[in-house]
Order: sequence, then C-alpha cells, then structure tokens
Amino acid sequence: MTPKPPIIAETPPPLTEEVILKHIGQIAYSTPGFSLWAVKYPDKSAGIGAEELKARFDAFRSIKETSKELKSAYKTELQKEFGIVMEEKDLADVEAFLEQEAIDNPESIPEILGQVKAMRESETELTAAHSELESLSKTSGYEANVASREKKKEDILKVMENRGFLSMATIRINAIFNDKNGMNKSFLELRKKVVGEAGGTSDEDFVQALNKLGEENDELKRQLDLRTAGVEEKIAQAKEKLKEMKTGIFALDSLQDKITKKIEEKLLEHAEKLADINAIKEHKNSLKQANEGLEFTKKYITDKKEENELGIDLSNIDDVDLATRIDEWAEKVARNRFNIAIDKVKIGGKEWENMHKAFVEFMSLEKIGTKEGDEAREWLVQDMERAIRVLRGDDFNGNVVSMGPDFDAKANILEIMLSKLLSA
Repeated sequence: MTPKPPIIAETPPPLTEEVILKHIGQIAYSTPGFSLWAVKYPDKSAGIGAEELKARFDAFRSIKETSKELKSAYKTELQKEFGIVMEEKDLADVEAFLEQEAIDNPESIPEILGQVKAMRESETELTAAHSELESLSKTSGYEANVASREKKKEDILKVMENRGFLSMATIRINAIFNDKNGMNKSFLELRKKVVGEAGGTSDEDFVQALNKLGEENDELKRQLDLRTAGVEEKIAQAKEKLKEMKTGIFALDSLQDKITKKIEEKLLEHAEKLADINAIKEHKNSLKQANEGLEFTKKYITDKKEENELGIDLSNIDDVDLATRIDEWAEKVARNRFNIAIDKVKIGGKEWENMHKAFVEFMSLEKIGTKEGDEAREWLVQDMERAIRVLRGDDFNGNVVSMGPDFDAKANILEIMLSKLLSA
C-alpha cells in the first residue's frame, strides 16, 4: 500500500482587504476605517481566521462608544475624587489604548464597555438607596420629633437659668410695670408651660424632665434604625461594589500609568494656579489664593496619597516640595503687601494713622500658608522686626547705614507699635 504523502500546511496569507471581504463579508469591508485599521498590524494579522477577524471587527465597532463612555467616566470620577477637570486632550491615550486592545485582546472591549455601564447602573442604585433612606427618615417623623424635644430641652434650661425668688419676683414686677416688648410676659407663659410638663418647679423635676426627653430621643433613634437597617445595608454593599468597579476601570493595564501621570500633572498645575504661585503682580487676594492652593494640596494630594476611591497610586507626587513652594509664596505676598503699604506713607502728615493701618492689617493675618495660630503670630512678629531693621538700613551682615530720616521715622513708629502690641 502506497503511503500517503504528508500534508504540508500552507503558509497563511497576509491580511488584505480581499481576505477581509472573503471572511466576514461586505458589512465589515464597507465599515469606514475598518480595512485600514485591520491591516495596520501585519505582524499580528498574517493567517488570521474568520472567527478572530470577526472578533476584531466587533471590537472595532465598539471602540467609539467604549472610548466615549470611558472618557466620560474618567472625567466625572476624577473631578469628583481629585477636584480636577480633565480635557479631551488629557485623555488622548484612551482611544489609542482601545485600538491596540482590540487587536491584542478584542473580547476585552465589550468587557470594558460593560464595566463602565455597570458602574453607572450601580451609581443609580446607590442614589436610589439614598433617596429611599431619606424618604424613610422623613416619613418616620424622627427629625420633627427630635427637633420638638430639643426645643423643649431649650425651654427647660431657659427656665432653670431664671429660677429663684429674687429672679422671678423681678420678672413678675417687670411684666406688670415695664414690659414694652412683652419679653417678661412671654417668659412667664413659657415657665407655666414648662412647669406643667415637668410636673413641678424644683430642679429635680426639671432634671427628670430633661432625662425623659433624652430617653425618648434614644427610643426614636432605635425605632428609626430598625426601620432603615435594610436600606443602610444595601447602601454599604452598593458602595463596596461601586468602589471595586471604579478600581477595576482605573487599573486598566498600560493605560493606568499614562492616566496617573496626567492626573499628577493636573493636580500640581491646579494647586499652583490656585496658589497664584507664578503671578507677576501682587494681587489683593493673592494671600487667600496661596492658602487655597495649600488647602487643595492637602485635600486632594496629601490625603489622597494614603487612599482614594479609584485606587490610583499618587506616591510619586512630591506634595511636600509643592507645599513648601506655596508656603514661600504666601510669605512673599504677605511681606510685599506690607512693604508696599509702608512705602506709600509720607512723613509729615498722617504717618501715624497710615502706619497704624498697615501695621494692624499685617499683624492681624490669621493664616500665612501653612502657618496658623501661634506659629503665624511668631512669624508676623519676626517679620515685623525684620522690616524695622531694613528701614534702619541693616544689611543683616553687621552693617547699618541710615537711609534717611523718613526711613528712621517709619522704623521708630513700627517699633513703638510692636512694643505696645507685645506688652499688651
């Protein structure tokens, strides 16, 4: 019996427009852009079968919608979580990532789209659960009942403050002879009501009434908790589920690093913009802006480095350096505003009045960058001492050269004011 010759596999043909047309037909072939996109990856396209090509085609058709939904999710969640606005150009890598993913792992495109849509649905469920909880709280009458009992507590405490024979005698006399606004009569009516509810006029009666109101509030809260326990459990589960979804969406391979880098850039850029750190002119509200920049840094960078809802790693951001630079800018703004005010003062007129105005404005600052309270006061005193030395011509290297009588006069005035302030 003659042996059959071995079957030699044919070399798979490269992917061409003809192959596309043959495998998946006119619909794919005529879909704008698909043919050009499909043949962009010759090393991954040779010998591709109809099934694989169909998967790529399905993925290709989903790229636009997936990109739109993913970008929308990124914009919404990043603004919510980090307080930054991502523009279209900041998310340019999303579409390129999806195109490559459609070649390497085409089934992942509908999965990503499904994840984003599921996240939206989960957010809707969470909103509905919160609305249900709010509705239960309102219909239970809990808030209104608690408010009513709190008002009764206030009334009892008010009556207790005015107890005693002398106090009550004065109120009664005033109610009869001197009660133009009716306050004394109103109090007597209130006292009558409180005494009636408390069942007596002694401190013990009032304390028992207060304790009873507290117990009633506790019971109302217990009843509300029983009523809302199921909804609160639903909310807790929805939050956990939503967090997992968000973490998955923001942890997409190869896209995560690019998005994280862009987040870092936007965070630093926004903090500096808020702080007015690159301003040329001294704006009236620059110190306020510097403080806002530091608050943003603390809330959206420093705190979010520890943990954030999206699971994004921000460990590479140098928030300490940023805070230091904003801090230095805040000091510069505060100092320059004071110097400008002092320079405008003319000796020989209302110098005391004008110097005092500048002095009080500077020394009243409550926050200079990261410095608040005693630390801010200490810096203000030290900087005022520095300003006095500068006016005297001190170069801080042991040399003092008078710059003229007007400068000496201003230094003397500030020194007197600072001395009075510190001795007060």
